[in-house]
Formats: sequence, C-alpha cells, structure tokens
Amino acid sequence: MLGLFVATNHSEKRRIFEIYGLSATNLHTEFIQREGNTRISLFEYYTQQYAIDFEFPEWPLLINKYSIGPNNYGFRYFPMEVCSILDNQRVNSDQQDGQMIGEMIRKTAIPPAELKKQNALLKN
Repeated sequence: MLGLFVATNHSEKRRIFEIYGLSATNLHTEFIQREGNTRISLFEYYTQQYAIDFEFPEWPLLINKYSIGPNNYGFRYFPMEVCSILDNQRVNSDQQDGQMIGEMIRKTAIPPAELKKQNALLKN
C-alpha cells in the first residue's frame, strides 16, 4: 500500500494523498488534540463529527506525511474505511506478493481455444 494514492470519502472536502505508511495504532489508540487542550480518540472524533459506524476500528491507520515548512513535516492518520484507492496506479512488483501475482495471472489468463478465436477475429 505504501506509495499508493488514496482519496478520503467521509466529508465533502475530498483529500487526496500518498500513503506514507501504516500506523501501529488504530482508531481507539490514536488521539488528537481538540480545542481547550482536550484529547479524544480518532474513533470518538470520526463518530461524533461524521457519524461513521466503523466495521473495522481495530485496523491500522493510513499515515499521510505533509509539509509544514522547510525540512519540517507533520503526520495525519486516516482510517482505511474512509479512504478509497485511486484508479489506474502503477503497482511495482515489490508492492505485490506471490499470491497477488498468481491471482492476477489466473484472472487474466485466456484459454488456448479462446485465444485462437480472438486472434482469428483480429486477422480478419
């Protein structure tokens, strides 16, 4: 997933970002600072702010790295359930495992008889 671009889908303001990493935390264990120095979990934030009913709150969060100045970076954390992977992205072979490659080959393989028929149609 690292290096893939995703778009958020939980609010009207759609944010597009590159996945920098996966957190070791989840919605219940990652906290944010609110006004008045109160801290709330991301689970509380998303359920209160956007009324989202999470199916997998224990999944790791996607990390978005953003610039806040020269050589200074911040990090935002997003639940996977509010993000969609953008279409038509090139995936490097090191981003795939053997099972994914095998599944892709099985789904795209054309039986010899069908391939012969397609080739005959292309020649005509």
